[in-house]
Amino acid sequence: MYIAQGRAADADTAFRNFQKLYPGAGSSSELLLARLAIARKDLVTARAKLTPIVEAAKQTKLPAGADAVAMSQALCLMGEIQEGADEKSEALGNYLLVTTIFKNDPSSAARAATRAEALQKEKVIVP
Repeated sequence: MYIAQGRAADADTAFRNFQKLYPGAGSSSELLLARLAIARKDLVTARAKLTPIVEAAKQTKLPAGADAVAMSQALCLMGEIQEGADEKSEALGNYLLVTTIFKNDPSSAARAATRAEALQKEKVIVP
């Protein structure tokens, strides 16, 4: 919520409290750190936090549970970072994974479908 409101400092404080209460949160905490980095325009850190989740997602054949939702969100966020870095083919690949395999999170699936369609209209192809 704080990130959506542009309150990165409050988000950082809330996240630190979250880490104290849930030290084993795994990919969920990495996803939150990536969102904080994106809010601060620190795309290098965001990419570093998302990469392990995205790589795990690419190895997953049958996603399920909370990890599947985290993976779909990570794939969408990575796609957005890649689009900004003019890595459109890679971004399209991530969006298509969300729309075909990681459909557990409806908002990520909808966002990925919209971005995939836009990239396909630009004649972007998956490598």
